[in-house]
Amino acid sequence: MNHRQGDADTLREDACDAVVEHGPREHDRGRQDVRMAMERSPRLRTLA
Repeated sequence: MNHRQGDADTLREDACDAVVEHGPREHDRGRQDVRMAMERSPRLRTLA
């Protein structure tokens, strides 16, 4: 497993945890947060 794949798996798990914690109503806001983080971080952008 390469390093970037591990990072992507971690992000996916974090996103799933957020959905479980906050419920579907918060899910869209969570996706916006991820999108904004990706815009700020070139390293995250390579994971998408």
